[in-house]
Amino acid sequence: KKVYIVEGQTISYDDTDTSIAGIHTTEEGARKRLREEIDSRCADIKDDLEDKFNDEDYAEDFEGYETFDEYWDDWVSENFVTKNFWRYSDETDFTYVVSIIEKNLED
Repeated sequence: KKVYIVEGQTISYDDTDTSIAGIHTTEEGARKRLREEIDSRCADIKDDLEDKFNDEDYAEDFEGYETFDEYWDDWVSENFVTKNFWRYSDETDFTYVVSIIEKNLED
């Protein structure tokens, strides 16, 4: 038996916020929670990009995308290091890390 622990971190030059986002008995449940944690930790980035998506001055940055959700899915996908480890660093020296840690349960 295994459990899948979803852990999230926000790292800055003077602080690190780490928390367990969820513990799941299925990999599918953990993957869903991983995505929810990414969206939560990056809510400000998502909001900013969505504002730009709807602004004509930034139209060139989003060429080829019909909807913001399509763009956001690609943005999230581009930052996966492995299927269980996601990482993004922005210009303000914040790093966001969300990962799934697989643990075997002992009898």
